[in-house]
This record gives sequence, C-alpha cells and structure tokens, in this order.
Amino acid sequence: MKRKARKMILLVGLQIMLSMSIPQIFAEELELEAVIVTAQKSEEDIQKTPLSITALSEIKIEDAGIENTIDLTRFSPNVYMKKSTSENVILIRGISSYESSIYSPTGFYVDDVNMPLHYMHNVDLYEVERVEVLKGPQGTLYGRNNEAGVVNVRTKQPEGPFQAEIFGDISRYSNRSNSDYKMGLSSSIPIVEDKLHLGLYYQDDRSDGYMTNVYNDDDAAGKRNHKNGRMNLRWLPKDNLDVSLILDAMDNDDMIGYYRFTTGTKKTERHEISHDNSEYSNEDGLGKTVRVEFTGNPFNVLSITGNRTYRNENLQDRDCFSDPNEDYGASKSIYENDHFSQEIRLFSDENDSGLKWLLGLYAFKENTTVSQENESSRFVRTTEIDISGNAFFAQASYPIVEKVRLTLGVRFDNQEQEGKQQYDSWNWTDNTPQSENYSKKLSSEEFLPKISLSYDYTDDIMFYSLVSQGYMSGGYNYSSARDIDSFTYLPEYTTNHEIGVKSSWFRNRLNVNLSYFYIEMKDKQVTEIVGETLSSRIANAAKAVSSGFEIEVSALPADGLEISAGLGVTDARYSEFDASEYSADYSSVEIKDYKDKKIPYIPENTFNISTQYRHQSGFIGRVDLFNTGSQYIDNANTTREDAYSLVNLRLGYEAEKYDVYLWGKNVFDQDYRTVKYLWGGDYLAQDGEPAKFGTTLAYRF
Repeated sequence: MKRKARKMILLVGLQIMLSMSIPQIFAEELELEAVIVTAQKSEEDIQKTPLSITALSEIKIEDAGIENTIDLTRFSPNVYMKKSTSENVILIRGISSYESSIYSPTGFYVDDVNMPLHYMHNVDLYEVERVEVLKGPQGTLYGRNNEAGVVNVRTKQPEGPFQAEIFGDISRYSNRSNSDYKMGLSSSIPIVEDKLHLGLYYQDDRSDGYMTNVYNDDDAAGKRNHKNGRMNLRWLPKDNLDVSLILDAMDNDDMIGYYRFTTGTKKTERHEISHDNSEYSNEDGLGKTVRVEFTGNPFNVLSITGNRTYRNENLQDRDCFSDPNEDYGASKSIYENDHFSQEIRLFSDENDSGLKWLLGLYAFKENTTVSQENESSRFVRTTEIDISGNAFFAQASYPIVEKVRLTLGVRFDNQEQEGKQQYDSWNWTDNTPQSENYSKKLSSEEFLPKISLSYDYTDDIMFYSLVSQGYMSGGYNYSSARDIDSFTYLPEYTTNHEIGVKSSWFRNRLNVNLSYFYIEMKDKQVTEIVGETLSSRIANAAKAVSSGFEIEVSALPADGLEISAGLGVTDARYSEFDASEYSADYSSVEIKDYKDKKIPYIPENTFNISTQYRHQSGFIGRVDLFNTGSQYIDNANTTREDAYSLVNLRLGYEAEKYDVYLWGKNVFDQDYRTVKYLWGGDYLAQDGEPAKFGTTLAYRF
C-alpha cells in the first residue's frame, strides 16, 4: 500500500507541475475544438448527440501513443477488454458473452464494415482518422451483436498535396535485455490534382515479448510479428461525389505462451511459464471496401460495400505445465470467417426545418468455420455456420417544442442461419472411433426500437434521456456440443435506460458530460452442464441487471495545456440464475443459485486522467493514469482480482519535418492480470505487460 501511495503522490505531483508551469491560465481566446462524430450514421457535434460517446481523433491517438484496441479501451470509462491469448472480448457497461463465444457483445467496425469475430477486435491502430466508442445497446442502427455498444474506427483518407511520413520505434521491456522494433510509412499521393488521390500505409511491428518458458529456456514464448498494410484510392469526380476503394491486409505471427499457474505446486513466477508444447497464433486477413457518398439536395446518399476474410490458427498447451505425469498434449483450433455486407443510407442534408432523418437498408452473408483438434482425448470437431440477413432501419429527430428534440428510431432485422457439425471422437469402452453429425436451421425476426428526448437548457447545456434495445444473436455451440439438443441456443436481449447531460463551460474551454444507465438483460446466454452426459451446452437460462454512471471531462485551461479524465462505475448482477455446474470432484451436477451475484470479469470501476502540455517551441510532455477496479472471476463470487493502476509518460519535441519522443508505458511496473481462471483447484492467469520504455522518431517529406 505504501508503494502505491508513493506512486500516486509522484503522479499527482507531475500533473500539478505541468499545470503550474503555464502562466496564462484562463486566456480568453482559447476553446476546445469541436468533435464531429458519425455515431448515429450522419455527422454531428458530439456535444449535441444524445448518447454516451468517447471519441478520439488522430492527433489524440498519436499523442497518447495508442497502438491497439486494448490501449484504446483504457481511455473510455466503463469499457474493458478481457484479453487472453488470441481472444479479445470488449465489455461495456457490464454486458458480457458466455465463456466460449466467438462473438463479443460489442460490435467492431472499420470504415463502417463489421468485423464479426472477437478474435479480430484487437487491431493495430495506424493512420486512423478517428475512433468512436458508443455505449449501451445499439441495435436500432447497427443490428445484431451490438448489445453492449459499438467501436467505430475510421481510417485516414488521402487528400491535398503530396505528403509522406516514415517512423520507427525502438523499445525494451524492463525484464528484457533485447530491443523491440516497429517501423512504418504513410503517404498521400495526388495522381490527378483535386480529383484522384492514392493513400499507402504500412506498419511492421516485431518483438520477442516479455514471457520466458523456463521449461526450455525460451525467451521468445510471447514473440510478436505483425505486418499491416492498407491502400486507399479516392476519386472525387465532382464536388458532391466521393468514391473510395480501400484494401487492407494483415499477417500476424505470434507465440502465445502466456498462461501460468499463480497458485499451487505448478506455480511459476511473473512472466514465466513452464510449458512442454510450443504455442502459436497465426492470423491473416484481407479487407475490401467500396464507399460511395453523394451529397445532394434534399438528401444525401451513402453506399458501403464490404468484404472481409479472416483466418486464425492457434495451438495451445492444454495443461499449461510440463508435468510428464499429467500431459494432456496440445489443442489446435482454426477459425475462418468470410463476411460480405452491403449498406445503403439516405439521410437529410442541412436544412432550416430542424428535421433530421435517416433511412437505411442492410444485407449481409457470412460463413464461419471452426475446427478443433485435441490430441490427448483424440477428438476432432468441425462446425460450419452459414448466416444471411437483411434489415431496414430508420431514425428521425425533430424539435417538437422550443429547445426540446424528439428522436425516434426503429429497425426490422431478419436473419437465417444453418449450422452443421461433425464430431469425431474415440470410444474408450471398446477402443474404437466414433463419429456424429448433426445440423439445424435457425431464423429470427427482431423489432428494435429507440426513443430519446433532448432539452437544450442553454446553447451549452443539453439534458437527454433515451431507451434503446440490442440483442445477441442465437447460434451454435461449436466447442462442446454432443448432440442436436446441445448444438443450438437462442438470442439474448438488452434494454438500456439512460439519462445524461452534456455541457460546455467557460467559453467552451471545459466540457463535462455525465450519464446514468440501467440495463436489463433477459434470456442471457450462459454455459450449463447436462446432468446425464456431463457435457456442456449454451442455454438462455439467466436474467441480469447492470446499472452505473460515467463522467467524462476535457479542459483547456491554458494555451497548450490539455486535461481529460473519465470515471465509470458499474454494478452488474444476475437477477435470476440457477446454474447447472460440475460438483467439486466432477462426478455429478449441482444446481447453484447465483441470484444477486456479480457478473464475472466486470470491473467495478474504471478511471483515467491525462495531462498534456504542448509548448509553442515544439516540446510536449504528457502523463496518463489508468485505473481498473477489482472484479470477480467466477459466478459464485468467491475469487476477486484486485484493482490495479498503470502510468504512462511521454516527452518529445515536434518540428516541421520531424518528431522525436521518449516514452514509457506502465512505468512503475505494476503487476496485474488481463484474465484469470480457476483450473483444477489452482489459478491460471495471463500477466499484463511489464514496464516498457522506448524512443519514436518520425520524419515527414
């Protein structure tokens, strides 16, 4: 505790020194830059949008050194990523998915094209124009699997005269003697002046990681090798027509030796494992997007055509230890996804009537194949899922009386699914192979309304209230089905009740936004054990409630000085849940009542504060503090993972042609876990990154 107190005192002292070093406090000519978002699928000022949103622009992402999605989530209150090996489940406001789900309750979109599987969600963020985090169910405008919220990533568009930049990172983890490297380049090339532009972007990130396998003295058990590239061909034939062809590709080869026992006889030290199987994750993806936007009178049109293919192959040590008397071998999984979508939007232009409206059509087709092979128990399970769907959505906003605006939205969502599974296993009784095949079709039709009221108390203060709905699609139990009865499950639903205020103060130099939410979850998808076969299935067997609040503050108290902060508090509990679970010796099934128990892996609170000073001479200094509250890791609430705080520092100099930065992440080397499980009576966990220090150089020409 004393060590944590000293860290906090030092951090607060640094932030106070940054603030007191500025002589021109409250200079009248300063004001915060307006933030334009497309959260509701048309451009609007974030301070006028009746919805809880965190938005980060390109310059804010670069200033904070945000490299990927897990970095991003720390800047948004009540947002948390449950990170384990190749899984990346984004949880917002206490809404979670069942343990082995391939989907996240949070939708993830890049240039308005969906990335369906959560394995795809921890993207490397490079040359990004803006990221928006929408909180609460977003079913009306976004449809399925957006019941917790949505993350929108908008990549950079080429424009203007020729410009290019190259950059390089050299960094080192505190528990390593070797260095990591990252390099990249970006360019915007005018092929035909003001008419045709080409954007080229590439990034290569290599590291031996921070994990050591003491079983074979391997210092690269967490090795990372990421290659990402993007091309954007933008055509502007007329002033009111904008056409973009965006191609992106990734090739990530990682070693994923992360899980270690933190208790018991198999315990190893922090950032050390003892595995007798090599573990890896190889993923590659290709995205193709065509955006056509026409600005007209009396309405605008936007067409988005997207196709994304993805493949993830990973191998993991099943017992996570090198005990020859208890060797369960390795488990191999392959996830493949091919997603095609088409969306057309018609939306109002700027007009004097005050009416804003949006109409949209959406259609998609998706094929997912999951293959699992377990060498010790000698089974191979292959699941193929074909999904197609279409939707109509609409939203309109109108000032019904002076200063009061009513927004109504609706979505009709239709989905057809067909799942097939082949399960090849071994009959240990007569020592013979056996095979089972089963398939089933599912269909659903959803009506997803939304209503909100906003009141402009003044030009700078807006109160709002809203009710919105979302749902997680029903689907197929790819990981543990044994028969047709345990193969499928139905949708779950969330209803969000929210009130909030958005305000600007001191001539738009201080923004304070506050929201309170109450979310009801019904037909919640949970894992349960079947009594006769002792196998697991997914059932819609629970109800839950999540409530809490968020407050976000951004301030510009002096020339060059920026302060931003966010606090989120969540209380997510089961309101009904009679869980069917294994007994302590795994010989039978027990029914346990988890009513009023907190939902696992939901931090009780999250907090972030950033102070940055950019001097006119080009020098820049920044301090970031992130705190993640304690959380339970089991439904019974018997084990709690402690809260932790991370501190990042950044110091640099920015010139016309070049930038140089010195930076540190987790500079106090906080010991924390990104995920933790109870495994055979002991705890299995994945450590967070240790302290890391580096230098970044960038040159523009």
